[in-house]
Amino acid sequence: MLKSNKKKKIKEGANPQGIIAKGNALRSAIVLGLLVALVPTLLGFAYLLLLRDPSINNQQLSRVAQSIAAQQATSIQRVLTGMNDRLQGAARSPLALQAIANELGQDIALVEQAMLDYFPEAISLRLLPMGEMGTADFEGGNQGLRNHIEVDLVRRAGKGELTVPESYQFEGRWLSSIAQQVSHPRIEDRQAVIIATVDNQLLVDSLQSLDEAGGKFQVLQYLAADAGSGPQAVIAKRGSSSDSGADYTATVDIPNTTWRVSFTPSDSLISALAIPAGG
Repeated sequence: MLKSNKKKKIKEGANPQGIIAKGNALRSAIVLGLLVALVPTLLGFAYLLLLRDPSINNQQLSRVAQSIAAQQATSIQRVLTGMNDRLQGAARSPLALQAIANELGQDIALVEQAMLDYFPEAISLRLLPMGEMGTADFEGGNQGLRNHIEVDLVRRAGKGELTVPESYQFEGRWLSSIAQQVSHPRIEDRQAVIIATVDNQLLVDSLQSLDEAGGKFQVLQYLAADAGSGPQAVIAKRGSSSDSGADYTATVDIPNTTWRVSFTPSDSLISALAIPAGG
């Protein structure tokens, strides 16, 4: 009787190693073993499908272009934010407040030169006192401003309007100007505008991390914040691409500007992510 019980236990699932796996437990172990063996094969098959499916490959190229454009937009925004922060600090500095407190605007040139030392990237910096109407007095000249774009920028800043960087061509190169209002904390009717100007090469230099062999980027200035009327101009560019990359061009807004960064991948980047030969 004892012997028959032993035989029954062996039939129920005892293996040569003495591990007992009854009924469903034994089948689960077998299925798990098969899955473990098949996982590498399934992953390999999925990988081949990913590389050989043109639609997935195109999506990958578009995602790469979008990511690069977003990175460069962030880089330019960082440069602009840094300048704006320093302009706000300059507007609150004792130098600026002392200059605008003087009704005659004496020693403005000396103050401008001293403040320019804090903006090594700027090619010029002006401190312009406001007139009785809250606007800069441009009688007898434009106060050294380059064109109507800078004049309008100063007037709007002087009225307390929110302004954004403005790009324009001057003497064969692209420049950008940023303006900030200066208000004296103790003299209500004493105000001025600080306007700083940089060469747009600064925008290009801020993107040195971009591998030029990877494609072409452009900084586009739009006529309006919603860009409904299309780009006004290409105000900075770097790298190169070909017509084959045009389908993957990605464009990203630069916050608090009317600018956008576009990126078009080069043939070499497209080839690196292309469908393998024979796929």
